[in-house]
Amino acid sequence: MASKLFLSGLCALALLSFVAPAAARDSAPSDETKAYVKHTVEILRARIFYPVVPDKPLAGGTAIVTFRIQSDGSVADVKLKRSSGHGHIDSTALGIVYGAQFAPPPAGVAGQMIVLPLAFEAPRPRKTSTPRQQ
Repeated sequence: MASKLFLSGLCALALLSFVAPAAARDSAPSDETKAYVKHTVEILRARIFYPVVPDKPLAGGTAIVTFRIQSDGSVADVKLKRSSGHGHIDSTALGIVYGAQFAPPPAGVAGQMIVLPLAFEAPRPRKTSTPRQQ
């Protein structure tokens, strides 16, 4: 069975966990692996934005994207595992991963499937204040 890295979170990818291969489940991920995954999350966090599409109502949702990080740090096999129910959110989630470039991963991480839930919340309308008359 292929091992998977799970990067999860709400909007800012705040929460993260690593699922090791079956043979290594008794031991915790190395500090090097933890640091690499943390840095990966920071890179993806910096790329998140809410897609605003004219003539579409603001809506939230979570798209789950899967991908692999190759030994040179490039991204491969990017796929939408589960739709958010909104095409513009799904496209944005895929784009966040497609355009990413990472440092070469530590041993045991390259080529593993990464599962990334990306949650998008619709922006709240800004309150506009009326200027006071004097």
